[in-house]
Amino acid sequence: MERRYTPRRGYRESVIDHIMELKQLDRAAARSLLVKYYRPLYRNWRHEPNVEDFAEKVVKLDETVQRYWAEQVDDGIMAVPIPPEERAESHTQMKEFIRQFKERQQEDNE
Repeated sequence: MERRYTPRRGYRESVIDHIMELKQLDRAAARSLLVKYYRPLYRNWRHEPNVEDFAEKVVKLDETVQRYWAEQVDDGIMAVPIPPEERAESHTQMKEFIRQFKERQQEDNE
């Protein structure tokens, strides 16, 4: 049986290896995923969890964040409020688009 953690390999490298197995990522992507969430997880748990548990916490946190951002996106378009100075122009553009769309529909129906 292979030991995942040895002092020579280091805790982080072992976590990266396990993330690679869990998410089927290459080493660079797994390393960037760990770097992205390492600090907040390390603050809470230090190196208390073993390598597998720490990697699972990283993957679970990433899935939670991705789910949160997916809920913020509506039909693939990020809902961003329009500044007040641009609303009038955007409103007239939208009216024009709707008018042209209706005209095309009427032409297709004829």
